[in-house]
Amino acid sequence: IKWVCWYLNRETATLWNTIVDQEANDWDAFIMSLIEVYPGALGLERTFVKQDLYDLLRVQVKKDIETEEDLSEYYRKYTEITHYLIGQQKITSDDFDSYILEGLDPKLRQEVLLNLKFHFGIHHHDDPWPLDYVMQELKFLMDDRFKTTRSKAVRRGVVQLSMGEEAT
Repeated sequence: IKWVCWYLNRETATLWNTIVDQEANDWDAFIMSLIEVYPGALGLERTFVKQDLYDLLRVQVKKDIETEEDLSEYYRKYTEITHYLIGQQKITSDDFDSYILEGLDPKLRQEVLLNLKFHFGIHHHDDPWPLDYVMQELKFLMDDRFKTTRSKAVRRGVVQLSMGEEAT
């Protein structure tokens, strides 16, 4: 049981070590003690309300999505919340498709919409773009931005060493 604490941050490891000391070598007792320390840990699935989705969108719209990692993080949070809400019949599949754009900053949202129209043609404004199409365009834009940034740096003869440092 002590090796479990090896992989934790300091504060969590300190807490867990006190539980280990109390429970000695009884794994089941250790797990039950952890459950007492973390209320809600027995819940097999996280629950969400619509406000969680609105909060995610409100926070996300202020963030720049500059890399595929940024996009993946947003997508994971978005799908976790929306799939739960769809399962609870709190939102529709159209909502699922449409809300993803609400979390993008206005400039990126406009770029995505222009690309969608270019690649897939005219689209009725009442019908949301399918999420797969939106994600495809976002990945395309992320890839294009990476190539553009990299090619500008190469033309200038600049190599990025680490955060904020450049060598020529």
